[in-house]
Amino acid sequence: MYDLEIIMPVDLSNEIIKRRFNDFIEFGFFNHEKLKIKLYFMASNDTKEEDLKILENSLPENFEISSIITPYKHVAQRIIYYYSDIIKPNTAKWYMRIDEDSLTDLGSLMKNLENEFDHTRDYYIVGEINRDIVPIERKILSFLGFNCFYDKIQGHDLRDAPAHEFEISITSNEAMKRILTNENCQKFFQIRKEFAEGVGDHTLCLAALIEKIYPISVRFLTYHPNATQFSIFGGIHNHIHHLSFDRNPEFLRWLKSIKKGENEELVKEITSEENLYFLNWYGKSDKSWISFNKNGRIEKNMNVSDIFKKEIVGIWAINKNGQLTVFMNELYENNPLIVLNYDGGAFYCLEKKMRIELKNIEIKKKKILM
Repeated sequence: MYDLEIIMPVDLSNEIIKRRFNDFIEFGFFNHEKLKIKLYFMASNDTKEEDLKILENSLPENFEISSIITPYKHVAQRIIYYYSDIIKPNTAKWYMRIDEDSLTDLGSLMKNLENEFDHTRDYYIVGEINRDIVPIERKILSFLGFNCFYDKIQGHDLRDAPAHEFEISITSNEAMKRILTNENCQKFFQIRKEFAEGVGDHTLCLAALIEKIYPISVRFLTYHPNATQFSIFGGIHNHIHHLSFDRNPEFLRWLKSIKKGENEELVKEITSEENLYFLNWYGKSDKSWISFNKNGRIEKNMNVSDIFKKEIVGIWAINKNGQLTVFMNELYENNPLIVLNYDGGAFYCLEKKMRIELKNIEIKKKKILM
């Protein structure tokens, strides 16, 4: 049994999607080496086999990959074809659907699943919840006798519409087994896959609803491109989305810039617990005490003498040239890709009007009374 079975729609005849996969190969998966993973590529009917082979050969060796050239072009049909014709029960502990413009810390994700959930019980796990409606799905469910899913909707108010995943879902072995062995779920998949409309976020959730399995929203999954909260830097999100060359490309550029970056002396200095830094944006009143966490976080200290009250304002790393580079969150800069020069007492970036000065102060740590 696999630890995780992943489904991804693929359309390599689309140049944008093809370029996104170039970045996905490099940054799509982190911390996967100890996991047993099955990956299904559900390809469009005009995808070339040789392009799929190149994609398969570019991914890690511990992934077992099956590429399926489906009978369909539309992305929703390709996803649903996986549930109607490809997937089998009991092949994995968890089943996950993702897209090519996402990044996933698989090791941390599996730890969260193991610590908080149980694959032998019924779980359909999502990040944020959405409630829009695809008309054809409502028609099919009404035909199958499940119009009750929509009975509470009043006019255009969708707050009582069926909840579904937003870009990512993870389903337990037991929940998927119930869905795949339910006759009405199978009828729903078989009918729905023939309609080239809608998106791929709804169908599995509606099938789960037939089995009275409801979505559970968790913070470690998100469709937001919240890079400063990505778990490889100690953040809360194991999966982040909408990160590609055509969508929020700055973070990918930053990741490329820090590959194989080293400067042990500089890292030792800035991460010393004895050091606090003063962040100053020239011409702005926002001045903050910050510290550099060893996990790669830049933490804002709410009070210079209180190291316990912190918030993440960015992430840091060493680039290929041995320089400190920071990626500040959206509260600080529109283009947060910043390389800082060092002048022996401060880091500065004139272009971004930013200066980080080391302050030689004594930090009195709080004593914890037992």
